Amino acid sequence: MDTASCKHGKCKVKGNLIVCKSKGVFTNDFADKMFNCIEHIEDSSVIGYSQFHDLKDVYKIDLQFEDIPLIERKERRSKVKAAFLVSNPAVFGCVHVYKKLMEDMGFEVHVSYEIGSIAAFLDVPVDLLEAW
Repeated sequence: MDTASCKHGKCKVKGNLIVCKSKGVFTNDFADKMFNCIEHIEDSSVIGYSQFHDLKDVYKIDLQFEDIPLIERKERRSKVKAAFLVSNPAVFGCVHVYKKLMEDMGFEVHVSYEIGSIAAFLDVPVDLLEAW
């Protein structure tokens, strides 16, 4: 299993799924590092990946409103789906804005407090997502 580490967490490859577990304060720099981890994995392969982002351990959002479109522009790679597991309303709201921007470009994005909902969206077993 390939792994890419960055300051705020780790990304692992499980089949055609990139699993990222992040923690700390979500900033524009945080997003840069997270997407750099993902790019590192995607650039070393020819297959398309879906993404699962476990953001349960993100405890604070420190973004300006104008940062959200910048984050959206970083994620213009060809992926199948992206799902975000969150644990608080602030992170849910931030990801929901991101979801709306990405859906306008034709990407499928799902955000939920429940891992079962994430697994259903990605069409993978729950235990695959929980296997950290």
